[in-house]
Amino acid sequence: MSVELISILIAVVAVGVTLAGLILTGQRALRAELTEQRRELAAQRQDFSTELVAQRRDFSAELATHRQEISAELAAQRQYIDERFTALEQQIAELRERMAHLEGLLDGLREAIAIRQGAA
Repeated sequence: MSVELISILIAVVAVGVTLAGLILTGQRALRAELTEQRRELAAQRQDFSTELVAQRRDFSAELATHRQEISAELAAQRQYIDERFTALEQQIAELRERMAHLEGLLDGLREAIAIRQGAA
């Protein structure tokens, strides 16, 4: 083999080794960057989960508060309606009594008119 051929082979091998070194270094850097991004993503996911749980807890508490307020309002409305119906029933009962009294008076008036007409 000639010196030129050996020089070319050494140069090709050197370029190959250099390229292999560069490729491996680049892959190592990419792998490290991917690992770091995965850690960041896991941390963000954990933070998001924690925040979501806190928001869910706050929402549940707020919903329970609104439910209690609505229940209290409904109870007050129900009581008001019950009182109004009771008052209405009392007024109807009073009207029945007054009508019965008027019917009694009309019956007495009819009898008095019938007695006068019978006597005349």
